[in-house]
Amino acid sequence: MRPENRSRMRQFKESDLKAFVDDICHVSKPIEIYYLWRPILKDVKDDMVLELAVNANADYLVTFNTKDFQKVSEQFNFKLTTPKQFLTEIGVI
Repeated sequence: MRPENRSRMRQFKESDLKAFVDDICHVSKPIEIYYLWRPILKDVKDDMVLELAVNANADYLVTFNTKDFQKVSEQFNFKLTTPKQFLTEIGVI
């Protein structure tokens, strides 16, 4: 997790966050990127995140950076949510 985002998740212990990420990695599968959408977003560092979501046909994109993905979430039909909103939606918190 980026240091600037860690403060947003301060209600969780570091070990709980690590366990959550480990669980996600355990049920994840590799996705081959067949098409690059670059450049499409304002921050070029975000393009790889979008490409993964699109190529994986993701239902959700979970990020603290919702404003940069707002337009493309509608274009590519995935639900944009923050980590807290996502954890609430799936019943973790």
